[in-house]
Amino acid sequence: MLQRLLLAASVGAFLAVSAPAFAHVLKIFAEVKGSTIVGQGYFSSGTYPVHLPVEVFGPGRQKIGQVTTDEQGRFSFQPTKRQNYTFVIDAGEGHHAEWTVETDELPASLSAR
Repeated sequence: MLQRLLLAASVGAFLAVSAPAFAHVLKIFAEVKGSTIVGQGYFSSGTYPVHLPVEVFGPGRQKIGQVTTDEQGRFSFQPTKRQNYTFVIDAGEGHHAEWTVETDELPASLSAR
């Protein structure tokens, strides 16, 4: 009986400590709409990363720009080349997310150079 009580208390303590860590997982998504890349950052809790920078990287992890989220965590980026673009958002305290839009998702009308 005592062992079960200790096990239950241990599991309860673990869940109480670990729940906040999973409560605010940051996620990001981006897609091509016409000739623009649009995306959104969001927390698993349903809130948004508001007015946060989203860094934009090209091939070789070369930083090529930065955009900012709006009140709904949305952002947009106008690509100039047909290449991979990686969007990185960092809300601090370990909240970091990335999404890559692949070359073949972009319009063929964009130059590869």
